[in-house]
Amino acid sequence: MAYDNTGQGHHTAIHDESRFSDWMNMGGHRNFDWGSAKFIVAKTRGGTQHTEDVIVETSEGIVLFSCKLARSGIDHHSHTYKNTSKIITKLKKTQHPCIQPLFDLETFRNQEVARIPDNNERMANRERYAERMRSACAETLLQLPSQVIFDFFQISMKHALDMDYMVIYDEPAECYYWWKPEHHPAILALEKNWDVQLISKKSGAESANLLLVGPGGEKADLKLRLRVKHNNGVSDLFKMGSQNSGSFVTTIQQDPGSVRAILDIIHEQGNLGKADYATSSRFRQMWSLFPTFLVSIISLLR
Repeated sequence: MAYDNTGQGHHTAIHDESRFSDWMNMGGHRNFDWGSAKFIVAKTRGGTQHTEDVIVETSEGIVLFSCKLARSGIDHHSHTYKNTSKIITKLKKTQHPCIQPLFDLETFRNQEVARIPDNNERMANRERYAERMRSACAETLLQLPSQVIFDFFQISMKHALDMDYMVIYDEPAECYYWWKPEHHPAILALEKNWDVQLISKKSGAESANLLLVGPGGEKADLKLRLRVKHNNGVSDLFKMGSQNSGSFVTTIQQDPGSVRAILDIIHEQGNLGKADYATSSRFRQMWSLFPTFLVSIISLLR
């Protein structure tokens, strides 16, 4: 997914988180098993400093939710599990040869900034810079050691374990799906000592699919894609943007259209929750009319 410099994605996420919080407060919480605890209130959290998007206060503590929005529906949805610069930063500190393409790119960037001090003049070279950046990221991906790939996969997937629930809202269908992170098939595979490898590492490819390999040689393709990229894009990398900062990151994304298969696996295990938002929405609309209805009744009784 391209870096969103318009802020639209941020505002869409805020709206999605508010909708889920409102839905929970208007009765959606009844779809969850809180055990012996009692639901009190749902609140939005979000922001770059928090992994959780919504928190629920109960009589026995806080429950954390991470929210994803499928604007075009589950069957067309793709999402990112985690962006992290830690892997690349660690490799840089040890000057690992696999990231030499990124060192070379930064050297070229510094030469360009010195040669063309005016960022508006450099902007004329944006496409050439972008191609050079894509090539460096692709070459780095090609050279990542197997252990580094596994370490990143483990960090990315188990990052979700900080949450109590993962939630996806299917906007066209007006439907919520949710599950506990430990029930995701990738995390289950890690717990059972499965390994991970890239399906193919073709020269020039900007990303590559990950294949899970079991202890007995069994294989599972969950359509997870590994990518190396700059988190703020080419404009900021070449100091032509608003931030002129950022770092190279590794990220795992779910291939578009493959989320349904993941949900089906979780459902088959009996661990997928599902609820219709529209029902609560209609209830909320009816409830909002209640004060007017009550005033009318009182008027008739006078």
